[in-house]
Amino acid sequence: MRLLWSPLADAQVDDTVAYIAADDPAAALAWLELMLELVRSLADYPDSGRVVPELQREDVRELIVAPYRVMYRRTADAVEIAAIRHGARDFEADELARQVGRTSASERKKGCRKAAGRPRLLMRGTLG
Repeated sequence: MRLLWSPLADAQVDDTVAYIAADDPAAALAWLELMLELVRSLADYPDSGRVVPELQREDVRELIVAPYRVMYRRTADAVEIAAIRHGARDFEADELARQVGRTSASERKKGCRKAAGRPRLLMRGTLG
């Protein structure tokens, strides 16, 4: 199963890692590695996350990578990472619903950039 990232989720990963790294670069790297490992597992186990409670849709699920929620949509041949939210932040169902299915054609062709290689923050030397 292919892994895809919405533009919003892609930006939110970078923002989250930068936010954590401002206080503790090692913790940011550990969080990123765990999150990527769990996301990669979705290629084999797309139903491993729980249904997002606010939406109650079987195709929209989430992984908890404390303290963040990694929300994704499962289709017949792909898993699309839609958004990453801090668990303490208010969440509006409309926000995620707008993101579901918004990967670009080029992202669909190349698949999951982050799962396949080093994230941009690591490539720029921000974390090591």
